[in-house]
Amino acid sequence: MINLLRIEINTFLRHWIFPALIFMSFLFSYMMLDKLFSKGLDMESFLNSGKETFENSFNTDVTIFVPVIFAGFFLGPDFTNRTLQQKIASGHSRVNIVVSKTLFFISTSAFIMLLSPIITTGIVTYMNGWGEHFEISYYLRVLVLAFLSNSASSSFLLLISFLCRDTSKILLISTTLTLFFVELGDLLISDFGLLGLIYKYSSANQISIFLKHNFSHLNLLQVMLPILCIWIFCLLTTILFFEQLDLN
Repeated sequence: MINLLRIEINTFLRHWIFPALIFMSFLFSYMMLDKLFSKGLDMESFLNSGKETFENSFNTDVTIFVPVIFAGFFLGPDFTNRTLQQKIASGHSRVNIVVSKTLFFISTSAFIMLLSPIITTGIVTYMNGWGEHFEISYYLRVLVLAFLSNSASSSFLLLISFLCRDTSKILLISTTLTLFFVELGDLLISDFGLLGLIYKYSSANQISIFLKHNFSHLNLLQVMLPILCIWIFCLLTTILFFEQLDLN
């Protein structure tokens, strides 16, 4: 398992997708900061202070496309280049391959999705100040829960990657589903019964809860239960599918 994780890390650091994802994080930050730099009259209120920026930057939808691109261009070639077949031939079990890929992909995606909010908050704080008293425990809690929430959302994309096994299909289906939930999320909650209920309690829809200052044990359960369910469902489904997959 450790060797597989080491391979994933080394491959990622040498892959062109690594600097591309970092560049995208800065680009998304610039998209949010453009009005601040221009000092226009229409400057968004959440750019007035670091505190307001921090609490609002997690609601931006563009960062979800980071793991979409990551999945398509990093995981897709593993099938077309027969990388997975080579790992199996080297004696690694299919379960270990899935688990190592899951740990690396969701943790890396979750971290990179946090870069834009952190960069944006840092620049706004430097230019306009924080705004009020800095509560380290609150901001650490939000970052940790945002990381876990992002990793759960990313696990769906890993499952899609194993189901599609092709870069173009992964990008097409992942982008379509992401746009669907981003654009129609509120409509789903109000009009689509069970599907709307699932989306309402999904990890991606818990941002308003973990941003609360008065955060209770019940709130923690509301956030963590969907995350754990998504992790378990996606991991087990991916393992079961990959165990039955004919790679010849």
